[in-house]
Amino acid sequence: MLLEGPRSFYPAPFDDISFDLCTRRKDVVIMSSNLSKHCQVVRVKNELPAQHLDVGMAEQNLLSVTAGVAKGGYIPIATCFACYITRRAYDQMMICMGTGSGPGTNRETGRTNVAIGFTPGIANPARIHHQAAEDLGMVRAIPNANVIDPMDPTDFRAAVNAAVDLPGLTYIRGHRGDTPRLLDPAKFTFELGKTYTLRAGTGIGIIATGHASQRALEASDILTQQGVDHSVLMCRRSSR
Repeated sequence: MLLEGPRSFYPAPFDDISFDLCTRRKDVVIMSSNLSKHCQVVRVKNELPAQHLDVGMAEQNLLSVTAGVAKGGYIPIATCFACYITRRAYDQMMICMGTGSGPGTNRETGRTNVAIGFTPGIANPARIHHQAAEDLGMVRAIPNANVIDPMDPTDFRAAVNAAVDLPGLTYIRGHRGDTPRLLDPAKFTFELGKTYTLRAGTGIGIIATGHASQRALEASDILTQQGVDHSVLMCRRSSR
C-alpha cells in the first residue's frame, strides 16, 4: 500500500483535485472566502469561473451561502483554513449545513455539503490563531456528519471524490503546499470507515490519523532501524 523508495512531494494537490472534479462534474461549485490562493483553488477560479464563488472575507457567510447553494441543487465545497471554517463558523456549520433547519437534515435525505479545512493541527507557521487541533472533535459532535482526515494526496483525492456523493455534511482536513506522497495509488483502495494497516507487526502499536501519518511512519523507520517489532495503523475517518 505504501510507496517504496525515497518519498516525493505533490505541490498544491487540491488545485488539481478540484479542477479535475469540476471538469467532470458541472454541478460542483468550489466556495472561497478570499482565500482561494491560500487554499489553492487557482485553476478552478481562473479556468472554470462559473464553478467558483468567493463570498469575501466572511467565513460565517461562506457556510450559510454554501448551504443555500446546496439547497439550490448544486454540490458546494467550502474551502477555508480549518480554524476559521470550524471555530469561527461553527454555528453556521451545524445549523445551516448539518442539522434540522439546514439542508443536511440527516444522512439519508440531507443535501450534500462539503467543507474542507486547510492547515489543520498545530504545525502552522502563523502560530496559535491559525491552529486547529480541535476541528475533528467539533465536527464529530454534529449529528450525522462525516469527518475524514486524509493521510496524503492520494487519500485526499479519494476523500473529495467520495464526499460529493455522500448525503449531508462531510468535513475533510485538507492538504496544501508540498505534500508528501505516502500511498501507492495502484495498491490503495479508499473505503469509508476503514482502518488501514500501514505496517504489520506485534509489540508496539502506533495509531495515527491523517496528517500525523507521515510522522508515524518516520517513527516507524527509527523503530525498524533499532530492531523493534511494531505495527502502524491509520484511522482517518469517523462519523456519527
